[in-house]
Amino acid sequence: MKRYVLFFVVSAFIYFSADAQTRLSSKRPGFELLMNSHDIGLSNEFFKDDPYMAENIQGSPYANDEFQLGNIYFDGALSQKNAMLRYNIYAEEIEVLQTADLYQGLLKSTDVYVKIKNDIYIFAPYKESIEDGGYFKLIQEGSVYDLYEKPHVTFTPFKEPTAYAPSKPAIFRQNIDYYLVSKNGKFFEIPLSPSRILKVMDEDKDKLKAYIKENDLNPEELDDLIAIFLYYDTIMQENASPQ
Repeated sequence: MKRYVLFFVVSAFIYFSADAQTRLSSKRPGFELLMNSHDIGLSNEFFKDDPYMAENIQGSPYANDEFQLGNIYFDGALSQKNAMLRYNIYAEEIEVLQTADLYQGLLKSTDVYVKIKNDIYIFAPYKESIEDGGYFKLIQEGSVYDLYEKPHVTFTPFKEPTAYAPSKPAIFRQNIDYYLVSKNGKFFEIPLSPSRILKVMDEDKDKLKAYIKENDLNPEELDDLIAIFLYYDTIMQENASPQ
């Protein structure tokens, strides 16, 4: 099986302020889960302190714009229950609301994961680099693999009008990549086309190809991708079982 290389772009987004005021500690002595503080009320580099730009920006850097109830886990154990959490895709940061005007960034670590409502997010480094890593959302568990999605956000700044063209608003654009993740933590990117997906799901590919064709499945549709994944995971499980 070909391994697809992960690549993430990590950029600083939003409102850095003073040192953290309150911190969440794990059960490990001296190990703190909350890092830098962020002031929700401040403007940021994208809007250039311009209220018009802030009000007219299109799209969002967040998986959900509002903070939502969730749990924080450390080393597989519940560390904080009913925290107010939000995933900032652009900044690759889980934000933990402290007060109406302040949130803090959750420590980026493979030992830490969160559940926001029904969505589970894990953190994976890139080439052993925490700073270059990113968050993945669990889509479907399997016996041999799990299926995860990796959201991405790109930002296009506001463009002033010219003599030949009107102004263009600042825009956040989101897209999603999907990955097979083995139980020992190896990530394989899934190309979303019926032919190219078989380059990753290449065990008994003729059987999988026939299944996709017979059921008229399109990997670009999430429900169809999940069906393909579950069938492939079953193939892998059967092939791994003693004969």
